[in-house]
Amino acid sequence: MNMKLFQMPNSLIVAGSLMVTMVHPVLAQSVNPTTDAPSGIAALKVHNVSPSIMAKWLEPYNKFGIAGVESIAPSNPTGEIWVKGTQEGIAKLRSVLALSDNIIVGIEVEAQFIEMSAEDAQALLWKPLSKPGIIRPNFRKMLNTFIADKRAKVLSSQRSITKDGSPAEISLDTITVRKATGSVTPTTNDQGMITLVAQFPQKASKSAPVVFSVDDGNTVAVELPRSEDDEMHQVFALITCRLICRAS
Repeated sequence: MNMKLFQMPNSLIVAGSLMVTMVHPVLAQSVNPTTDAPSGIAALKVHNVSPSIMAKWLEPYNKFGIAGVESIAPSNPTGEIWVKGTQEGIAKLRSVLALSDNIIVGIEVEAQFIEMSAEDAQALLWKPLSKPGIIRPNFRKMLNTFIADKRAKVLSSQRSITKDGSPAEISLDTITVRKATGSVTPTTNDQGMITLVAQFPQKASKSAPVVFSVDDGNTVAVELPRSEDDEMHQVFALITCRLICRAS
């Protein structure tokens, strides 16, 4: 493969850990000997969200939607995403970026409280119940089957909108015997994910916060204290956070 460099490359850290050598704005151009299709790397500026979040938003276009895009990598220090691909692919992705570069105005927190057996709850999770668990992507179909078969019961469903880094209050009045509230605090992080801090009262009236990182739209499960007179069923809070954006 023949390689032409338009200027001396600069080294920088991408996504906090990967050292790469790149040239800006078009770092290098190569010619495929079989198709003669030019390819290269370009840095595209992101204005309204972190490059890590933008890279995750654009990843489906990289995998399924835009021919000619080979890879996308965020550069948070420079406020850019680095795109490798053909000139046509990069141009198309630049157009998608212009439409996607919106301002995050809030985060929707959805909390659904489900009563079910520990065995059925385990089937929905990737991780053991002793820890906060990330729910399988196809969990909703399985959960609906459990509900239809009366193996699971929806006790409460709540939605609220909060600011990035601010807590959303969750009412537990219909979940516990005594009146109580919990909270979920979502914060976007440099990895393009959402860090969730969920805090629910425990049996000893102490709050035990649990912390985990999820992608936008993913669901996690937090186990709540079991009722003393019911050893068979447990209550799980299924928490989903979604970024809310508006056009800039």
